[in-house]
Amino acid sequence: MTTGVAVLGSTGSIGRAALPVLARRTDRFRVVALTANVSADLLEAQARETAADFVGLVQGKSAQAHGAPPHAGAECLIAAATHPDVHIVINAMVGAAGLPAPSCGLLRRRCGVGREELARVRLECQHRRQAANRG
Repeated sequence: MTTGVAVLGSTGSIGRAALPVLARRTDRFRVVALTANVSADLLEAQARETAADFVGLVQGKSAQAHGAPPHAGAECLIAAATHPDVHIVINAMVGAAGLPAPSCGLLRRRCGVGREELARVRLECQHRRQAANRG
């Protein structure tokens, strides 16, 4: 039996790096959900390659990839992370954009976040704190 995986931010550097790893281990993993911020063409190509059941685009109209129902808007991140066939969530979204979805602990799913993204979120939080202290 394979483990379902959602890749949030599949068109970015971390997401693009994760997909070949998952493709090499189809005996263990199945890509169930893919999301991207704005790269509809690449997202559509990835959806065809992986046969993902769920495809979501945060900004703009979602690509109608290989017959998968399109999902659009920020809520597609949460929908992908909470998809019933997803057991692992790889959160590769840039900065704070992907923060709502990895309430993965609450969802009882394993969650992975790239170090690069953690650094961006940390900086973003520091900037917000500094701005709040000044204002």
